[in-house]
Amino acid sequence: MTAHAKPAETKGSGTKWVGRAIRRLEDPALVTGRGRFTADLPAAHYVRFIRSAVAAGTIDGISAPEGTWLITAADVKALKRIMPMLLRVTEKPGEDNSDLEEIYDRLVSQWATEMMHVVHVVGGATSHIKYGGQPGPVYTPEPASKQRAAVAFLADNVFTTPTFFLDPAVTRRIEANGSLDRIGAAQRRVLRGLLETDRMERMVELEALAPRAGEPAADVYTLPEMLRDVRSGVWGELADRRVATDAFRRNLQRMYLDAFDAQINRKGPEPGTVIIMSSGDARPADMGTVSDIRAAMRAELVALRTSIDAAIPHAADGETRAHLEESRTRIDRILDPNR
Repeated sequence: MTAHAKPAETKGSGTKWVGRAIRRLEDPALVTGRGRFTADLPAAHYVRFIRSAVAAGTIDGISAPEGTWLITAADVKALKRIMPMLLRVTEKPGEDNSDLEEIYDRLVSQWATEMMHVVHVVGGATSHIKYGGQPGPVYTPEPASKQRAAVAFLADNVFTTPTFFLDPAVTRRIEANGSLDRIGAAQRRVLRGLLETDRMERMVELEALAPRAGEPAADVYTLPEMLRDVRSGVWGELADRRVATDAFRRNLQRMYLDAFDAQINRKGPEPGTVIIMSSGDARPADMGTVSDIRAAMRAELVALRTSIDAAIPHAADGETRAHLEESRTRIDRILDPNR
């Protein structure tokens, strides 16, 4: 007598699958020669990722063969060059625009990710591996000039509306509306990153410790200076002779006030609550209420309110005037929520 083993059965599903040929969704296209691969795309090229063999070093330069498209991690220009290609590489006769929408969304997301790399420079530090007997600090604050340049870069490339993403030939193929929300979400991510509590606390502490570390005052990027630079990037048009804002700028400026309101008037945890750090140490859960952060941010709003008062008579249109008046009212409420 010959015995045959029963095919295994997935518990609870009633499906017998072990030992059986499972038909995959992609099989018909592949076996009939209709499969589509990356190399079939009209704009497909070869790509090679190059990683440094040095754990911590400085790139002095990169050479590449003629005709090679060289893209570095923070190369915003590369993203701008990709935008005009989207329609050409995603268009499929007789099919919808789902590929275009997916790649466009990923492009905006990648742009926001690259900008967050720049955010991390602000209040950041370079770490060096040190062992017993090796001199020098493990953590060295980023030079103040580098931090200032990072905020200036963000002002030019994030707070200034990234119009290269707003090509109607692309946006109107994928949605009737949504650009304000999409660009606004990326800008909010960067703005919140700059104004996160840990980053600002670190800047306050680095300034306090600088004299003891023998660092000159000129090489310290202070929290008040950073907040002034951010205000200049978000509200720069207030100094214009004719003040005009569009929907994207108004959206960004409302997010700025939201972020300040959340910091100044945030509800702290119950008294005595502590946070256990990864080191095992405990610290008060609401250090922001006893640091210089709130005072610095309140001072910024007072300065901003003064600038808005001076700008209202120079508003170029009714929408700008209404926005500025509403912003001034919001600042009053943030500074005195009980009024």
